[in-house]
Order: sequence, then C-alpha cells, then structure tokens
Amino acid sequence: MGTVLISDSSLSWRTFDCLFDGTAHFRLSREAKKSILVSHQLLNNIINTGDQIYGVNTGFGKLSNISIKTEDLKQLQLNLVRSHACGLGKPLGLGVTRITMVLKLMTWAKGYSGISPKLSQLLLDMLNHDILPVIPRKGSVGASGDLAPLAHMACAMIGEGDVFFKDRITSARNALRKSGLKPIVLGPKEGLSLLNGTHVSTALAIRSLSESKRLLTLADISGALSTEASLSSITPFDPKIHKLKKHKGQLDAATNVFRLLKSSEIVKSHQNCDRVQDPYSIRCLPHVHGASREIFTNVEKIIDNELNSVS
Repeated sequence: MGTVLISDSSLSWRTFDCLFDGTAHFRLSREAKKSILVSHQLLNNIINTGDQIYGVNTGFGKLSNISIKTEDLKQLQLNLVRSHACGLGKPLGLGVTRITMVLKLMTWAKGYSGISPKLSQLLLDMLNHDILPVIPRKGSVGASGDLAPLAHMACAMIGEGDVFFKDRITSARNALRKSGLKPIVLGPKEGLSLLNGTHVSTALAIRSLSESKRLLTLADISGALSTEASLSSITPFDPKIHKLKKHKGQLDAATNVFRLLKSSEIVKSHQNCDRVQDPYSIRCLPHVHGASREIFTNVEKIIDNELNSVS
C-alpha cells in the first residue's frame, strides 16, 4: 500500500483492510496540521483565562470539583495515563493496533481535541516506524471510551511499557531511541485526549467486517458446491426471480451462486432428471445469505460513521 493521507475527509473501513497484513506510510494533510495547531492554541488561551475545564485543570469523575494548580497540570495527565494502564490478557493483533493509532490521528486531524502538534507528530512517527504499543485485549469499558487499552498506547508515547518493534517485543523507550524519536511529556488535556475514544472498539469492528466480507464470499462458494454435490438445479438462483423481491442482498447472493454454476458440467449432467423440487436448504440459500448481506451493509454504514466521527 502507498501513502495514506490523514485529513478531515471521510474514509471507508475498506481503506484499512490491508493494514491487517502489512504496513503503509501515513502523513497528515496541511489542513489537518493547521486544525490541530489552532485547537491547541485555543485550549491554551482558555487555560490562561483561569476558567475551569473538566479534566484540564480539575480532577476526574467524582473529583471534578477539585481545582488543579497550573504547575500540576502535566502531572495530572501523566497520573491519568498511568492509573488506567491496567488491561489484561494477550495483546491485540498488530493490525488492530495499527488501525487504532490511525483512527486516533483521524480524530485529532479534525481539530477538536486541543492536543499539541508534537503529540500528533509522535504518534504519526511511531506508525511510520511500525512501533506498535503492546495493548492488552481486555479492560475496555466501551461506554466512555476504550480507556484502559488506549492508556497502554499512551504509555508507549511517554516511553513507558512495551511495544512491538522489528518483529519482537521491546521497551517503548528503547524502540523510540533506536528510531530517533523521543518520549513526549504530556501537556494539559493530552492524557484525556489519548484515553477518550472508541478507537480500539472501532478497529476491532473493522477487523470483524473484514473477516465477515470474506465469509460472505465463501458462503456463496460453499452454497454453489453444495448445489453441485446434491445434484440440485440452478433455476432457484436465477436473478430474474430474485429481482421480484426487491432485497439487494438476496439478489446479490443469488447472482453470485448462479454465476458460479452457470458453466458447471455437473449441473448440466442432470438437467433433464425427474426430480421436481430440490432440498429447501438449497433453494433458500439466497434468502439466508441475502439477509446476512443486508446486515453486513447496515453495519458497514455504522462503522464508517463511527470511524469518521470525533471520538
């Protein structure tokens, strides 16, 4: 895969399909860099007014009524990251981790997070050096964001925790050093901007979509083979019949199976047999596969909306 431009433009989940098996080069658009800078300057201006902003100069959750001194704002964000890096289980796959990092950059690129250009540049550099944080797969709350998993991603950026680098697990600090990168010191709000979001859940959903897409194709192929094995007719899959139902998924499944069987020597060998009707499990194949396709299409829309949202 070539270069992927990260901007405020929308992308399809299919853009990420190749990242499960390999890498790509990413860059931020000029407009994205400007949006990040403007939102960062805006945040600093608000902080300088002395107004209270949740999670920036206040505590979190039940401690939101506690004011944080200016000299402690950076420590607040560091404490937030460290306290939430408590995931369990085996690490997420490398593809899911790559996509998580890209999705986080896509959110920042829209210019509503207040993070510094240095933070976005480090995450971008880590992606392009294929420095992938070790993120335990269990621990996400989901509702307010993938807090624990994203905390492990954030830990790597501050030089803590482990990463996958050059086909092995090593310390984040070591991988950054070997790549000519330095851990970042989190500024106001940056820990919160790293932890909040559904980027891990969305990356997992993209993986599920990718696998489901392959399964839908394999299901039609298996259906065609089953039709041959049971010496059934191709007629129930004729697209002319299924166009009458107005369900696109059903029509697509029927068309696929019909196309696969159209030149089948096995099907031709029993065209004039005395069987009146084939097994129902064969004849209803387009209806069952079609319903699955309709669900898949609906989920595609939901995931595309989520991955292009500010989260």
